[in-house]
Amino acid sequence: MERPEATRTSRLASAALAVLLVACAPRAEAPPSAGGGLPGSTIPQTGAVAPAGATAAPQSDAAASPPAPGPPLRVRLAQTSLSGSSLPVWVARDAGLFTQYGVDLELTYISTTPTAMAALLADEVDFIVGSPDPVVAVGVEGGDAVAVGATLNKIVQAIYAAPAYPDPASLRGHAVGITRFGALSDSSVRYLLRHWGLDPDQDVTLRQIGGYPEMLTALSAGAIEAGILPPPQTLRAKDLGFVELGNLWTTSLEYPAIVFMTRRERQPEREEMARRLLPAVVEGIHRTRLDRPLALRALKVETHTEDDRAAEEGYEIYTPLFERDLRLSRDAFRTALEEHARSDPRATSVDPDTLMDPRYVEEIQRSGLIERLYGP
Repeated sequence: MERPEATRTSRLASAALAVLLVACAPRAEAPPSAGGGLPGSTIPQTGAVAPAGATAAPQSDAAASPPAPGPPLRVRLAQTSLSGSSLPVWVARDAGLFTQYGVDLELTYISTTPTAMAALLADEVDFIVGSPDPVVAVGVEGGDAVAVGATLNKIVQAIYAAPAYPDPASLRGHAVGITRFGALSDSSVRYLLRHWGLDPDQDVTLRQIGGYPEMLTALSAGAIEAGILPPPQTLRAKDLGFVELGNLWTTSLEYPAIVFMTRRERQPEREEMARRLLPAVVEGIHRTRLDRPLALRALKVETHTEDDRAAEEGYEIYTPLFERDLRLSRDAFRTALEEHARSDPRATSVDPDTLMDPRYVEEIQRSGLIERLYGP
């Protein structure tokens, strides 16, 4: 006979799968390359994002040295995104920062968030890093998952339009492409349209296109006048002559785009994993900002591209947006719950605080690590 807690975990995993398979369309992405990390390179002595063509210099003495760790801890981390949003983890791995913090990292790629959450609830992985959909879905069910840190609190998407529609007002009466109704792209388009004084249900026609490559095809064929795109499709859109009308990452809207998630249950070994894993990611963000060559190499390897311009585009957009201290934003999770409520009204009654465990971020903030990395 199954133990009651095992039955509950299985039920929650099934609930997460059911909810997320409706709420999240899986993206077809190539698996990460096999083998170890890239050789680390050195960083320039500056607090700004490294400019293109910068030559790396020895690491500044101001950079923090991690505390002497105990015996290495194996940490199974599942990533659900292969894009510039994953740079802090890739750079931290390739620069040996996880090892410095006593983390024996086992990094795997799981292409869909429902499968990743099911793996977490089944104790097949220790942490997930990716979109907040699984922790929100499980939170609505009253389940055992929380976010413990965020690397990105912005939606990295932009609306591109044909040259004949050079400003938002010109979209009135025309078709704007989204991936599908209820998806993040739908919420993003609606937010921008309202921000521009347009009613998404009255002033334009929202048209479901499917994926982002199909969005570019629809724009090129004239099937839609505008569409929502993330990098690097934004670069391709510009090459085809389309114009950016606006983007989400420069607005005031916060959304927990990339978060670290784990089980809610307080278990000493898992807590120690978090206390080692998350500071290494903080240093990975710092290293990403300063060691452009290392970051670009990691991005090209993990996204399987030889397109230098696409890698540069991803680096330039994502790097300034990373949260230096992995700040968890209540407003961001409120936005995520509002989006989820479009498909599950129960989300309106969920307190954003129940989706977050800020202890580790608060410890990082008190530790002085951020000041040692970036200065007072």
